[in-house]
Amino acid sequence: MRINILLPFYPKLPVGGFKVQYEYANRLAARGHAVTVVHPCTVEEPRGPKARLARAAKRAAESLTDRSRVGWHAFGEGVRLLSVPDLREKFLPAADVTVATSWATAEMARDYTPRAGRKFQIVYDYELWMTAAPALRRRMQEAFRSGLSCVATSPAVAAMLEEVGVRPAAYVPCGLDFDAFGVDVPVERRARGTVGFPAREQESKGTADAVAALEALRARRGDGLSVSAFGPRPVSGLPGWVRASWLPTDAGLRAFYNSISIFVFPSRFEGWGLPGMEALACGAALVAADSVGLGEYARHGETALVVERARPDLLAAAVETLLGDDELRQRLARQGHARVRRYTWARAVDALEALFAGEAGRGAEAGRDAALEGRACASSE
Repeated sequence: MRINILLPFYPKLPVGGFKVQYEYANRLAARGHAVTVVHPCTVEEPRGPKARLARAAKRAAESLTDRSRVGWHAFGEGVRLLSVPDLREKFLPAADVTVATSWATAEMARDYTPRAGRKFQIVYDYELWMTAAPALRRRMQEAFRSGLSCVATSPAVAAMLEEVGVRPAAYVPCGLDFDAFGVDVPVERRARGTVGFPAREQESKGTADAVAALEALRARRGDGLSVSAFGPRPVSGLPGWVRASWLPTDAGLRAFYNSISIFVFPSRFEGWGLPGMEALACGAALVAADSVGLGEYARHGETALVVERARPDLLAAAVETLLGDDELRQRLARQGHARVRRYTWARAVDALEALFAGEAGRGAEAGRDAALEGRACASSE
């Protein structure tokens, strides 16, 4: 199949949603499909003063190789990266399948002709939906209803689509590369006072909640609590006692997760929550805010300790519990690790490939229904 994957822009720094699309591109190409990943200078057709800026941006983009612009991800030889001024169909190659990866790209794809092939929207917009102003929500709702076949990526996303009257065509959670993420330091040998968290600038990511929680614990434990953080770029205001790693590679992330016993994931809204999944794959016990999307793999008392979001005091109490009960920490870490091992890339690509080929049949419908009911279709082996 000829597959076009539409992204909203070129990501200069690592972004979880883009990383997922690049993995799909690599793995679909490895199966013999002709995959083009399309990066526009601007999503919509530029008008007025923006038109000149868009043309200038395209000229600048053409002076670079596409692969050099996404230096933080390795692409297979069969993946074509394409720069375009905007996402009007005339700039895209003909395809058998066109995949929109955000509400904004779906908004453009809805008017494509049969030259674009079958049209799908892989939906990841839960975080934005939960924080969007009314006007933006209306646009997002229309994009979800635009006629593309919507693929839910978590029960939270499926519920969001159902809320606006859209029944997902399938439920396909993303996979994780277990060659890249795994346990190097046995769970029982982790230093008990080592805690890590992701540092992000957006308020909804809850970085301030994690800092407040760990600051309260340090007030009681002092330097006995060792705190680390990572992120795509430096975040202002982090205390000096936080050891930060900025723009880590996958190998660096693996080392980070293996260096801690507890991972705090404070985000208030997540459609899935890739860092929590990575941490569990590497053997860290998970303490998470109830951002809804994590519920697929973060089960309170079973694979994680999950607390009410925007409550630093509850995050601190949960971390304190694991610091004082090493048997519980080890049990949650092991059970969480076993849980996320179910989400393989092979499984995700199998489902997506079958859907694109029109062969998903009952399997896609069963997965869709499981997502809508808040169950995990990936939980059955």
